[in-house]
Amino acid sequence: MPEGAPLTGRLTAVQLADVLNVSAARIRTWVRLGLLHPGGVPIATARKHAGFGFAEVARARAVHRLTLAGVRPAKIRAALERVREWLPETEPSAAALEVGGEAAPVLVRLPGGGLAEPSGQLRFDFDEAASAVGRGSLRQLAERPADEWFELGVVAEQRGDFEAAVDAYERALLGGGPDPQIAFNLGNALFALERPGEAAQRYRQAVELDPGYAQAWNNLGNALAEHAQPRDALMAYARALTVDAAYADPHFNLAETHQQLGQLGAARKHWSAYLALDGDSPWAAMARERLASLPG
Repeated sequence: MPEGAPLTGRLTAVQLADVLNVSAARIRTWVRLGLLHPGGVPIATARKHAGFGFAEVARARAVHRLTLAGVRPAKIRAALERVREWLPETEPSAAALEVGGEAAPVLVRLPGGGLAEPSGQLRFDFDEAASAVGRGSLRQLAERPADEWFELGVVAEQRGDFEAAVDAYERALLGGGPDPQIAFNLGNALFALERPGEAAQRYRQAVELDPGYAQAWNNLGNALAEHAQPRDALMAYARALTVDAAYADPHFNLAETHQQLGQLGAARKHWSAYLALDGDSPWAAMARERLASLPG
């Protein structure tokens, strides 16, 4: 189903991944963190209410915009939890969150239109100030400091202008020097443009600067797999697990890649390891089916 097509009924997780043009592993992570609820209900009862309705698709799009801008899913979850503390009468949604800056990576769009930090501290609306900055003007404002180029890259990503985002992040790197967060964001923008080879180069830069960046190792594996380098992808996924042994997604990705390569023993090992870490999500059923399909 192409993105933007009319949605009727409920989408399966695989269909939602297709709508957003993301991997199934990414949807699985969002569900496990509680950012999405299949059927609009908590994960504990998801099996009784299969599928994602319109509201959950809108939430998924919002989460996707934030992650493309470099905000890690765990930070999104933490921001929502903070908002619940000072707005207990409402149930905050990721759709109300926007990308902030280094001091506050996530901001909340208030009902009246203003911006606040998850703690409740009001903030200046940088997005409104930058709303007149389009792709053409990005190329003309060469004197901006690196941090402003980074912010403009985030704004461009939020609007789906990934070409402008690439230009802004490249200028941020040129002006401010190597930075793992900027390199990671640049990799995400390049991946969204279906340029996995270039994305892999930027993810490599991110992990060279920060070898403990598990998500960058995992995304490097995804980019390499898309670039028809499955064996190199296996090494990147394995490195993500070296950094964070409790990170379930690389196990899922390793299992799928090993199975595609016909390495069924290794696939079995990682399907089992994934289920040991995540045994009660919609993706666990898929992992069990893949595991059961293996001979022997």
